[in-house]
Amino acid sequence: MARLDVRRLRGPKTRINLVLELQSDYMRDLPTVLVAPLIGIKQLKPYEGINPILKIGEIEYAARLEQMAGVPATALGERVTSAGHIEANISIALNRLLFYV
Repeated sequence: MARLDVRRLRGPKTRINLVLELQSDYMRDLPTVLVAPLIGIKQLKPYEGINPILKIGEIEYAARLEQMAGVPATALGERVTSAGHIEANISIALNRLLFYV
């Protein structure tokens, strides 16, 4: 597990199958991991400024930071890709969402 990795969720298929790991690598011994769902922008229009866009294959996903939650670490499946290349956008969006800066 690594911060800004995109992971598949294990278990039955639902509306949310991909998540973005947000939690720092500092506390990897915790039983939960903070994640944000990735939802296709055609499914749900992103909020400007708080939903960074990430393209995976041919599909654009919005990191739905306003829906972030802690999930059991065991719920995270395979790594799909990294969102490290949009780290600045994610940091800015989190600051806007949490601190309005």
